[in-house]
Amino acid sequence: MEKKGRRDGSSSRQSTEQMQSDMPALPAVRPPVLRFDVSEPLLSGTRRPFVDVEDPALTAFVTTLCDELYSPDAHPTPTCPRCGDTHTHLHSRKNNHRTQLPVFRCNECKHYFTRLTGSPFAHVRFPERLPAFIRLLPQAIPVDEAARRLDLNRETVCNHLMRFRQLIEKHDPDGHWIPRVRLGIRYRPHGTCRHCGYSGQLASSGFDGAGRKRALCPECNHSWTITRDDAGMQIAVSIAHDPALTAVRRRRRKGFPAPDLVRAEKGVLTIPSRPQVSAITFTQAPEPEALRFDFTQPLSSKRSTLPRRHSEDTELTGYLRAEIDKVFSPDIEPIPHCPHCGGSDARFTRRHNKPPCLPEFQCATCMRRFTRPTGTPMVKMRRKDMLEKLLPLLSQHVAVAQIAGQLEVTSDTIIAWIKLFRSWLLKLDPTGHYERRVRLGLKSPWPVLTCPKCEVEAPAKPCGFLQRKSIPYGQVRLFRCSACNRHFNVPVDALSTTPELSEPAEEP
Repeated sequence: MEKKGRRDGSSSRQSTEQMQSDMPALPAVRPPVLRFDVSEPLLSGTRRPFVDVEDPALTAFVTTLCDELYSPDAHPTPTCPRCGDTHTHLHSRKNNHRTQLPVFRCNECKHYFTRLTGSPFAHVRFPERLPAFIRLLPQAIPVDEAARRLDLNRETVCNHLMRFRQLIEKHDPDGHWIPRVRLGIRYRPHGTCRHCGYSGQLASSGFDGAGRKRALCPECNHSWTITRDDAGMQIAVSIAHDPALTAVRRRRRKGFPAPDLVRAEKGVLTIPSRPQVSAITFTQAPEPEALRFDFTQPLSSKRSTLPRRHSEDTELTGYLRAEIDKVFSPDIEPIPHCPHCGGSDARFTRRHNKPPCLPEFQCATCMRRFTRPTGTPMVKMRRKDMLEKLLPLLSQHVAVAQIAGQLEVTSDTIIAWIKLFRSWLLKLDPTGHYERRVRLGLKSPWPVLTCPKCEVEAPAKPCGFLQRKSIPYGQVRLFRCSACNRHFNVPVDALSTTPELSEPAEEP
């Protein structure tokens, strides 16, 4: 009985294939013109994410066709696929034991059949995955990506695509839905090489660092950007690979019947408006507050005979050195965030040949390339040999001209370095704990004190130290109130305990 069942199934399959081969040819349909988006990658080697966007109209149209084929209803009674006679009747209904679809019988040729008999989906495998496959039909993704999403092999995806194309062309005489099927299709743009003058089909060369489409000349291997920033521009392309036609040729080489599908030869590459990626805005260094300066000693060496004491803030210097070591690290891991848009999806691309041989990365969001020094003060410092000399000086309240003479650079260069380091410290530590320790080249503001004469809390201008024979010079600080314009003095020992001039305590 088992052998007989296999023989009957084999004969049924052969009769179905014979009916498919005997079916009349489809009406001539003009070649469709496919439309592609320049931002969609053709292969997975570009490391750009494939867009998963569904065409609701095409999905609804194809789903309706498939629902008619797999319908469990007994009515309407289909036409006989062998002889084309309309006098057919229901032989058996759908049941859960033997048949999953209703079986019909032709009164003329006495042939048993279902709605799938003689259709493109006769003896198709994995019918439960057809709804997920329908959703991928309008997407211009490679066959390998579709096979990965559906958990199928490449040949099965091509065969399914061939059957869907045959089904759509059978019910689309006007060619309205055929151009929307773009699964697995690869194209080649048309253009003229600016280097050698070649005109014709160009090869695809991926995307540049800014995410623009590039083309490759097949004659001189010169690549350039074929897109512009103008939205709505269209470029003519030729269809280079159609997986459905590949499945047709494969079946014919093996001796199996295959449909005659419409071959798409031309297409249009549309340039949409580029999405605006929000760039990172670095926090500008605020105006320095009075609490970061030491008012117990002279603020300037020009008008005071007292010596100025400068001490290095080892905590700030150690913190900057640790961060600079991370910036110039030759290790690939951990991959940093993009300094341009803040994206976390970046990949390693190459390593620079020149010392210090830093690794280069590319962001998958804005497609810009960067290294770890990008977005830091080190990327714009031409005198990187001055880092070790500059770091201990950032915490010292010294004039810019004095440091410029020591380092043999201009004062504008020192001012630019100070601004860059203050902004970078705020980026590393948004709380401003380390940025408040930078004193190099900054002008101390007037502290806000309570005037004992007018009893008004207002900014007070430092006016040196009080000079009296009974008080040693440098023990009493002299201020001028901006509210009453009168002078008052404050002992130096009291300045360290004044809340407005003392460093705030760290939170536990």
